[in-house]
Amino acid sequence: MSSSTGCVDGKIWAVAADPSVLNPRPSPHPPPRPCPLPEAMSPAPSPLPCQVYSADGEFLFKFGSHGEGNGQFNAPTGVAVDSNGNIIVADWGNSRIQVFDSAGSFLSYINTSAEPLYGPQGLALTSDGHVVVADAGNHCFKAYRYLQ
Repeated sequence: MSSSTGCVDGKIWAVAADPSVLNPRPSPHPPPRPCPLPEAMSPAPSPLPCQVYSADGEFLFKFGSHGEGNGQFNAPTGVAVDSNGNIIVADWGNSRIQVFDSAGSFLSYINTSAEPLYGPQGLALTSDGHVVVADAGNHCFKAYRYLQ
């Protein structure tokens, strides 16, 4: 599980698939990322939805559920928040990246058909409009155009 921290109009501070990964005091250093795991040790499906917290660590809301449909996850493992407050989630078990608005409503998928993912884990947004994904199954990083 991973988390993303950020502040958009003071509303979203942290998004996590597992609240135990949160630290209420932002660190000046990025959190360490786990190395890709062998297939037998890959993340188990999480029954927990993504959870959003305020800058003070107060629970605000949760979104998503376990499954394969729009807005559902099968082991969410990477999270980022864009400059508009949209929440981008890497879903290891469904090998996809989903985009949600700042209230947690499903908006879209990031098109990965030209370079399919196999076990996306961490992700980050670049200033030039790309999302960079750690693709554990393919043992590489991939960049996709993401228009905010």
